[in-house]
Amino acid sequence: HRQDPAVAAFVADPSTWATSPCVILRDAYLVFRRVTTTAAYSALPLANCPIAARPTLRATLNDASGSPSLHRLHLLAGMRSQSRFSRLLATEELNTALAHPSLHPLAIARLRHAAVPPSHLLFTMCSVSDAHALSDAETTYLYLYRLGVPLPSLATSAALPFASCNKKCTHNPPHRPFPNAKLLCLHSLGHHYTMCGVRGHSIHLHDLIVRLIAVTAKRETGCDAHLEKGLGSSTTAGKKIDAVLSFANRTVLAGSTATAVMTVDVSRLCPLLPSHLQTAARDAAATIDERAREKNAKHLTGCIGLGRAFLPIVVTTLGGIGPLASRDFLSSLFANSMAAERAAGGSGQLTARRRSDFFR
Repeated sequence: HRQDPAVAAFVADPSTWATSPCVILRDAYLVFRRVTTTAAYSALPLANCPIAARPTLRATLNDASGSPSLHRLHLLAGMRSQSRFSRLLATEELNTALAHPSLHPLAIARLRHAAVPPSHLLFTMCSVSDAHALSDAETTYLYLYRLGVPLPSLATSAALPFASCNKKCTHNPPHRPFPNAKLLCLHSLGHHYTMCGVRGHSIHLHDLIVRLIAVTAKRETGCDAHLEKGLGSSTTAGKKIDAVLSFANRTVLAGSTATAVMTVDVSRLCPLLPSHLQTAARDAAATIDERAREKNAKHLTGCIGLGRAFLPIVVTTLGGIGPLASRDFLSSLFANSMAAERAAGGSGQLTARRRSDFFR
């Protein structure tokens, strides 16, 4: 832009942008000041990571004196600055909300887990195909649960709303109602219901997630996906995982040995239940990692013994997926399709949309 005579006079001196007649430059000045004065910005690493594909944000924007300089803003061109600034501001807002002294642990846990990727996709505006569209009732449930609003559909009667679960529930059927106000509140918000096996809802949803991963992996990579045969994670213990993915064009590590076979086991987790609440309020990743460790203890050694890699995939009821290695693996399923689309002259948008629909 500085080489364009039509705009060179406006952008030549960034120190004048605050009072520039150009609205875009005034906004750029304000956003830059807002972002670089946050605690989240100051907490970013300053030195470049040796394995990073690009320099850190602070290393790019800070001048020789160690202070952020608007004169260096142009160095962010082509580095997805909008996404990086938005993530910083969202982190600052989250930290501010978590620091509120009167916040209940349930609210803290909800905030932390609502920030675990890719849960934000639930509130991202996008075009959704009919094949992925939810019914009105499902959409209502999704947003009420995410926002922590009581679910009217769970009331068992007008006199005793949310007093118990379904009559088939082995824990709290109508003749054995929730014993105290805490559990009563949890049921009204749907936390018990999302994990309860009543009418097979929880198991059905688990199986849908497993099938989605298998179908997506087969479509995007051409791998063989097995959901019924060869699911044993040991030759002796009789334990089973959820899916076996056999690749022809990639390898993964089973311990220290490369293999073309990846086994996955999906686990659904409600971080807002009493058994997880304290950990979830302290650290969202810790809740997910704890469940992943349980799965590894159960299946990892046996799978490696069979010459297979093993990956636990934990999906929270708020839309988060973890651990990080699991998110990276699921995202990598689209790598070949992205490369092929770009090689054919495309922008990669079609593959990116399929990836967003998958995580959503």
